[in-house]
Amino acid sequence: MSSPTRSQTVRRRAVAVALAVVTTALIWFIVIRGGDSGESSPGRAPGGEVPPSVRELVDDLTPEEKVDGILLLGFEGTEGGAIAAQLRERQLGGVLVDAGNWTDASQLKSLVAALGEEAGGEDRIPPLFAAAQEGGPFRAFPDLPPVERAFDIGAVADPDVAESSAREAGIALRKAGFDLNLFPVADVATLDSPIADRAYADDASIVAAMTAAAILGCNAAGIA
Repeated sequence: MSSPTRSQTVRRRAVAVALAVVTTALIWFIVIRGGDSGESSPGRAPGGEVPPSVRELVDDLTPEEKVDGILLLGFEGTEGGAIAAQLRERQLGGVLVDAGNWTDASQLKSLVAALGEEAGGEDRIPPLFAAAQEGGPFRAFPDLPPVERAFDIGAVADPDVAESSAREAGIALRKAGFDLNLFPVADVATLDSPIADRAYADDASIVAAMTAAAILGCNAAGIA
């Protein structure tokens, strides 16, 4: 079988990002904003369907805005000028703030707040602010938790530890203005895998338990 071309790889990555952002947006509206109980509420339709309020928002979008709404865009530098201009002009679904945009925790919070203001307005749907904060060396912002790698947490094999670590990281990200953490890595990886340090274990049952616990910790922190 021939290897995929560069254009095919780019298209596949674009589809993957789009699916991730759409799924996250549904989680944001239904779980976090609508509450995490099984009862119906004004922000959550029964049976897990998309709430009418969300449908109304989507129906009011132009085709161009709908396309922008499934994009998660990053940017260069620590000022955010280029992405700020995009936020003023476009209805972006999300903004990825990464290691290259960071100098310290105070600057990070100010940056996210400033970009949020650029995207504000009563007629605008605010973008999701996303980070890739896993653990140890695999975190965008070294001043923020978790200090431990997923592998270190998985070695303990205690879901409570995974939940506590994810909650601590989520709280720190929420204080900095984030909505979404691209975490946890739910892969089953052996020690010779390129992502071994980023996965909880090479045992599927341990990975499942730790991943589920980490998601509970994220929910407790109010971050998707």
